[in-house]
This record gives sequence, structure tokens and C-alpha cells, in this order.
Amino acid sequence: MFPFPFSFISGVVPDVPVDRIANAKAMSFNGTDQYVEANSTSLTGGLDKLSLSLWINPTNISSWRNIISLGNNNLTPNSFIEVYSYSTQSTSFRIEGDIATGGYVYFDYTPFVSNNNWYHLAIVWDSTESTATDRIKVYIDGTLRGNLSGVASSFDINGDIKIGRTWRSANNMFNGKLDEVALFNTALSASKIQQIYDATAVVGGVPQTANLFTGGLSSSLVYWNRMGDS
Repeated sequence: MFPFPFSFISGVVPDVPVDRIANAKAMSFNGTDQYVEANSTSLTGGLDKLSLSLWINPTNISSWRNIISLGNNNLTPNSFIEVYSYSTQSTSFRIEGDIATGGYVYFDYTPFVSNNNWYHLAIVWDSTESTATDRIKVYIDGTLRGNLSGVASSFDINGDIKIGRTWRSANNMFNGKLDEVALFNTALSASKIQQIYDATAVVGGVPQTANLFTGGLSSSLVYWNRMGDS
């Protein structure tokens, strides 16, 4: 019999799986005047890595519907990441990111999503990536779907987080449900995002989702709004 665990011989620390937690509630937004404004001082300053994770259930994908906004281009340095639901051109979700020279770049997830269904979105920002095309990665339902090319190499949201609307205006607010909105001050790996997605299921008749205090996530978790769950 081989005398030692493989991980001991190789020196590789195995990935710790993410646990599940009860998830009976979500937060509804009416598309007119309901949004959440949050603040996280842990995300103030020149960040080089950031990850966003949330669940989205759109009720009315009509024109622009602003899901979440991190930062704004009035900051120094200019920096923001925004997510929309967007009905035109067969687009379901649009993710925008600021670029250093002004303006923005965006990624459109073109397979159209259905109203009243849940989707998991994760966005990973890593300014230490060697190429600009890899600095922002977009995952939907646990799978890498695309990148934002040419985004800025520094990011500072200055604690400015809006859920259900954009920093630009109070128009076109989100209509639907959002759940488990979380921010991390690190670049989550593809395997960890898959674990977060896979942790969501109905177990024994009770909805479950990822317990973000587990699986090695707690050290980088700086904001977690369970949107109704305690």
C-alpha cells in the first residue's frame, strides 16, 4: 500500500468545498423606485483584485434594467463595473467596465434568458493578469462566458455600491429578484465560482445556496447581503 496521501507527497493543498446554507428568501425590486445602497470601506482604495457574485431573477427585461453598479467614473481613478439586463439585439446581460482613457468597454451575453428564472453571475477582476483581455472575466451559471477587453488597470469603488440601479441615474431600475450579493477582495478561481454555483439546490424541500463563510472564502469576503435571509 502506498504509505502517504498524494497531497502530502505533492505538496498540493486540496481545494476546500463550499458548504450549503438555507436560503428561503430573496429581495424583490419593482423597477420604479426600489434599490439598495451599500457601503464597504474594505473596498476603498486602489484595488488590484475584486470578485462579485449574485443571483438574478428578472421579471421584465425591457430596454435597460440596471442590476448592480460598483463605483462610478467620477472617482479618481475613474473606475466602475456595471451590470444590466438588456432586451435589444438578443442580449440578456450586459457587463460594462471603465477604461483608463475614458469611456467604457462591455461584454454582452447573447443567449437570451427567460423572465422569472434564476441565473448566477460572477465577475472577476484581476489587474495582475498579463493581458488586458483577461482582467475581467464573466461567469454565468458557473461557466466562463467571456471577457472585457481593455479595462483599466486599477479600480476604486470608494464604497459606492448600488443594487437595483446605476450610479448614473435613478432611471431604468431593476425589475425582478436579486439574492446573495457578495463582494470579495480577491480574484476567485474558476473552480471556486463553480462551487458557489453548484452549492445552490433544493435539499429536503428547503432551498440551499452557498455558505460564503466556508470553502476558504471568508478571508476575502468583504460584503455579503443575503437579501432577506439572516
